[in-house]
Formats: sequence, C-alpha cells, structure tokens
Amino acid sequence: SPFLFRQLEQHGVLIGKGYVIPSGVDTSLFKPGVKDGNLIMAAGRFIEKKAPDLTIKAFAAISRSFPNARLEMVGDGPELEKCRMLSMELGVSEKVIFHGNRSHRFVMELMARATIFMQHSIIAANGDQEGAPTSIQEAMSSGACVISTQHAGIPDLIEDGITGLLVKENDLDAYTYALNRAMLHPSFCKRAGNLAREHAVRVLDKSLSNKYIERVIRGEPI
Repeated sequence: SPFLFRQLEQHGVLIGKGYVIPSGVDTSLFKPGVKDGNLIMAAGRFIEKKAPDLTIKAFAAISRSFPNARLEMVGDGPELEKCRMLSMELGVSEKVIFHGNRSHRFVMELMARATIFMQHSIIAANGDQEGAPTSIQEAMSSGACVISTQHAGIPDLIEDGITGLLVKENDLDAYTYALNRAMLHPSFCKRAGNLAREHAVRVLDKSLSNKYIERVIRGEPI
C-alpha cells in the first residue's frame, strides 16, 4: 500500500522511483450476491491489531435497536475465547456466530451476502499493524459497506463516507455510531457497497496487479 511505501521512506529506505502495486483480489470470485440486510460480517485472525472485541462491543450496543441483526465472525487466534466470553457477558451470544477457521470459499460465499463488513484495526502494543488488509479488499469486491479505522493503508482503500466509513483507532463510540448509521440507512450501505465494488474492479483486481508487475519487470510505465 502507499502507506507502507511512505513508512519505508520515513525509516530512511530511499527507493527512488518506485511503484505501489496492490496485492489485489480476484473480483471474478469475490462478487456481490443477494444481500442480507441483517448480516454483519468480520473475517480475520483474532489478534490484538484487529481488535475483534471492539467489533463485538459495537454490535452489542446496537443490537437492541436492530433485533434481527447478527454478527458472523470468521477466524481463529489467541483472542477468540476471550471474545466468546465477551459476547456472553454482553448478552449477545445468540446473535454473534463464531465460525472459526474456515475455507476461502466459505468466506467468499458469506461476503457475497454480507451487507456490512467490520474490522477495527489498530496498532498493537508491540507495534504490529496492517498494510492494506486482504479481507477489506475482498469485502469491497463483494459489495459490502466496510466500517473500519483510519489505520495504516486502510484509508488508501476506503474513501470515508463514499465506499465505507472510517473512525479513529480505539474510538468505540465513533465505531458504534458508524455501525448504527449504516444499519439505519440501508440505501447508504447499498450505494457504498456498489461504489466499493466498482473501485475493486477498476483498481484492485488481481489480474491488473499481475499486469503491472510484468510491466515493471519489462521496464515499461504502468
């Protein structure tokens, strides 16, 4: 992502003329299906930098206002059991589904139906942070409205208020407000998801990334 490129420069790695090529997503596989307005999704490792507990807390805060909404989370990791306990403590264990580690096809099919995709990425205590998360690129390609954070390369992917909603790291109130806003305005979610899909096809498609790499190797402009 452009963010990682800038980080290299800040650490004194002077590349000169360089190119930023997205890792990309297969937009022919990750594509919108019949959307479920009650399906909120998260996918990724249950680790500190993805703050899955904040996603659960935000969902719990809006769950009474949207009794049919459910949060489906895919992934495994050291924070998983703590998140299971948290969902019980907050009284939303029947509405939060923990799928564990599942296949890429399972993620693809769930994303196709998801109206909202959530990921509250933060800088972990050890400095670990994101680049341009693959899961967010896949969610965009699937036509989901992404709710995430102004973290690392995520603002290079999501245009706040256009293709999704971004909040500051660790701002649970703003994260909850963004989710509530998205649930209250399904027309916004649909528009944001459609624009995210268009951006993914135009900029993030893996076939384009491969072509760019080939051009750079041949010394051609991209």
